Amino acid sequence: MEMRAIDMSNAELLEILCGSAGRSLARHPLPEVFGICTPRQRNLLAGEEREPYLVHPKLAAAKELYVRAIQEDMNVADIIFSTPNAVTSYLSGRLGIYEHEVFLCLWMDARNRLIASEELFRGTLTQTSVYPREVVKRALFHNAAAVIFAHNHPLC
Repeated sequence: MEMRAIDMSNAELLEILCGSAGRSLARHPLPEVFGICTPRQRNLLAGEEREPYLVHPKLAAAKELYVRAIQEDMNVADIIFSTPNAVTSYLSGRLGIYEHEVFLCLWMDARNRLIASEELFRGTLTQTSVYPREVVKRALFHNAAAVIFAHNHPLC
């Protein structure tokens, strides 16, 4: 009898994706494992260099395929951003990779179908500047009827 993925633990699922490394990855919160948020390093000494966090390559590939599947499904099946859950699912994959703040725009047509997802501004760890004139220029460029603005806070 085969086990369904829904009945498996996080450790078992991670082990399927990453082999023996999956067991050690399971000790960390899933948002951290998948790069949706950066790992918290509580015990840094003053002046100590912080190594950039790298998501396991197989998990990064799985997450990227998931984001692409959502976008492809939206383009092919006319799935629209009509609910907050649809937007959240898409954005968690798009914005979770950054260790700095970004301002992202989702340009949509009159039926709320995604035309393009575009990072307009990139900032520092704690702030980013947004220039309304540039936002309007890009909206006109895409001929967008609607837009969703998204902004991340990298330290989750």
